[in-house]
Amino acid sequence: MIIELENHEVATLRVALAHFSGYLEEEGLGDDEHGKEMVRLYQINTNSILKKITNN
Repeated sequence: MIIELENHEVATLRVALAHFSGYLEEEGLGDDEHGKEMVRLYQINTNSILKKITNN
């Protein structure tokens, strides 16, 4: 899927993802194994998306 975004939309996504990543790092999603795994997977995907939108 290709989504074309305006520069201001990319900036909005970048800020939102960076904030979400910081929130996950600080607050997490619980101390159980499921919560920890969800944080790990969200961080992987968040970083992947951030790399894609900052390279364009």
